[in-house]
Amino acid sequence: RAGRAPGLRRPVGGQRGRRPHRALGLNTHALEQTAEELRKRGGTIETRVVNVADVVAIKTAATETLDQHGAIDILFNNAGIVVGKDFVDHTHEDLERTIRVNVLGVMHVARAFVPAMIAQKSGHVINIASAAGLMPVPRQSAYSPSKWACLAFSEILRLEMEEDKTGVHVTTVCPSYINTGMFDGVTAPLLTPILEQNYAVDRIIDAVKKDKILLRMPWIVNILPLLRGIQPTRVFDLVAGKFFGVYKSMSHFKGR
Repeated sequence: RAGRAPGLRRPVGGQRGRRPHRALGLNTHALEQTAEELRKRGGTIETRVVNVADVVAIKTAATETLDQHGAIDILFNNAGIVVGKDFVDHTHEDLERTIRVNVLGVMHVARAFVPAMIAQKSGHVINIASAAGLMPVPRQSAYSPSKWACLAFSEILRLEMEEDKTGVHVTTVCPSYINTGMFDGVTAPLLTPILEQNYAVDRIIDAVKKDKILLRMPWIVNILPLLRGIQPTRVFDLVAGKFFGVYKSMSHFKGR
């Protein structure tokens, strides 16, 4: 095992289903760039590309990873896709693919690795949901529901791990738009800046160190549940849509 980072019970891993230095991703260029950067810092890096929409591929990769390295310490469930157009313009394939990656991918990867974490009585799962999982966003008619589902699954997994005293921790992350290219063209809502990648990563790592249950960012995302809970729907539509501009944020979406 790699040495422990300060303040962490276990060394931080990275992307899907890896030990401290095992990445499973789909963006091969970014994957290799990251791997090379970490190698220059002295890390031992292994990479593997796995289609998280394919449960057979997930199970195969998980079995090989566990056979080679044993139980993993930290699992980042962060694969995701978005189709930014009106619902009637989605194809059936768009809907199917979004749910397979954003929901079933998260669940299948967790199912493949969590039992080994339970067996070793330790581990940390980080599920990347979204602020879109806290409210409706037009032109995210597949993406937003997928993140609602991710949020619900993550919270249920956390409760089960706590009830059974497994030693496995779960952190759910609900960020607004992050500057990764995935949401190129979006308009940042009022008081909700587009987050830089390094800032988001630092916040997530800090949340893992503190075993934080839920991370919402930026700060204004924290008040979304309160606003939706205390305001009539039409009033909330007015505040979110007209005042903050959330409902128009995807109007000029281009994507990666």
